[in-house]
Amino acid sequence: MKIKKNIMRIISILCIIICCSCYHKTSSKYVLIISKQINNGGFITINQSKKICFKTDTNLLYTSLYFKENDFLKKFDSLDCTPYESFFYVFNNNNISFILIWETQYEHFSVTNAYLLRDDLLFKIGELEIVENCNSCEFYRFPIKELAIKEESNNIEFMFSRDVRYKIGKPDEQIIQAKRLLYIYEIQNRTLKVEKQ
Repeated sequence: MKIKKNIMRIISILCIIICCSCYHKTSSKYVLIISKQINNGGFITINQSKKICFKTDTNLLYTSLYFKENDFLKKFDSLDCTPYESFFYVFNNNNISFILIWETQYEHFSVTNAYLLRDDLLFKIGELEIVENCNSCEFYRFPIKELAIKEESNNIEFMFSRDVRYKIGKPDEQIIQAKRLLYIYEIQNRTLKVEKQ
C-alpha cells in the first residue's frame, strides 16, 4: 500500500513538473556583435548572405539604408543627411534573429531607429526616442552601452540600465530613471509601444 502511494506521489509530481514546463515563458537575451561608424557605400555583413549598406544621394539630402540579400540590393529606410556621425549596431539572439540599430546624430539631438531581421525578412521596429541623460554633453547620444534587449514570448523588450532622456526637445520630454522605461515590440502585430513604470 505504501509503495502504491509513493508511486502515485511521484506520478503527481512529474505531472506538475510537465505542466509547469509547458507554460514556462521562453526568454532569450540579445548580445551586441557589431558596433560601427557608418561610412557611405560600405557594406556591413550581418551573416553569410545578409548585408546592410548605407548610401547618401548625390544631392546630400538623404542617407538610405539598403538591405542586400543574395545579390539583391533593396532600399529599406531613409533619414535626412547630417554633417555629424552615424552609427550602426547589431545585436544577435542565438543566430535566430538580429536587432539592428541605426543612430544618426544631428546638431541638438539624435534619431535612432531599430529593425528586426528574422527569417530572411527585415522589419522596421520604429524610433527609440531615447538619449543619454547628460547636461554637459556636446552631443546627445543613444545609450547603447546601457541597452538590454530580450525576447520573451512574442515580444522584444528594450530596457536601459541608467537614467535616460525620453523625447528630448519635445514638449513631453522627461528624464526617466534606470529600468523604468520599456519599449515593447509585438512581433506578430509589428507594433512598438512604450511603458513607463
